[in-house]
Amino acid sequence: MYFRSLKQDKKGFLLLTDKGSYKLMKTSLSPSDIVFIYSAQQHLRDNKFSYFERIIPTKDGCPYIRFENNFYILHSNIEGNPIELNEDNLQKCVDFINLFHSTSTNLKYTSGSKQRIGYGVDRIKSRNIYSVLSKVKNNPEIIKDKEIRSYINENIDKQIQYAKKVIEIFEDSNYLRLIEYAMNESRFIHGNLCTKNILEYNNKLYLKNLFDIEMNIREKDIADFLKSILEKDKNINIDEIIYEFHNKSENYYRRKIILALILMPIEFYSMVKKVMKLEEKWTIKMFQNKIDKIVQNNEIKDIILASLH
Repeated sequence: MYFRSLKQDKKGFLLLTDKGSYKLMKTSLSPSDIVFIYSAQQHLRDNKFSYFERIIPTKDGCPYIRFENNFYILHSNIEGNPIELNEDNLQKCVDFINLFHSTSTNLKYTSGSKQRIGYGVDRIKSRNIYSVLSKVKNNPEIIKDKEIRSYINENIDKQIQYAKKVIEIFEDSNYLRLIEYAMNESRFIHGNLCTKNILEYNNKLYLKNLFDIEMNIREKDIADFLKSILEKDKNINIDEIIYEFHNKSENYYRRKIILALILMPIEFYSMVKKVMKLEEKWTIKMFQNKIDKIVQNNEIKDIILASLH
């Protein structure tokens, strides 16, 4: 590569070269994580899927650079725009994600994946959420600030109801069968597949930010995608989209898993945990603003909850 310009930004450096635009990014990922992500990206390319921002290795094949005890990744920079959602683009996204998932199976080189295996973690997460929220409900004095405590109590019953339903779905024996199937496929997923990580460039779609890749069920990617859509348009018929994702199959339990992942009150739980641990100094106004944004999604979750009963 011949460097033409170098510009610093928030996450590292933007490099313009004779071969295009690249980013040199400082990372907290471990070398084994980076090697695993790079091997997953190579697997995609070997299977003719090249529509993503990819890590560029050094001449000796190392996917990272070490400098002054810090690790850096050089990756391509697709200068596209986040996809604008309309009916046509939504179908394009579904087809694109299905294509990505069809090439993300049978991964042979899994070195470094030990910390990136997510099979079954959502069942454990749902139990933890229900346990913590129930504990706060039964012992509200755990929350030291009285105003924040009162605000949590106003909203906690519905969140516990969501968590309870999610546990019920994850405790189904079909969950283990779904995981076993994904494990036999040696499937990996994007891990953060929201609309902002799908770019449109020269009338083609590309994946951005492939640094959360993990071995897991594809339903997690689908749920993340649907959640990001619902944030923009609450009137989207998610059942129709789920139907398209599974190639018009009638696997009812897969649908339930996707809806359970959307229903899981992870954002509310995270806020409560932060307050309990006093990780941040909250004012009641700050807390109300954050919780208000979370409970705005209750309308969608209530619809999901009703469809699951």
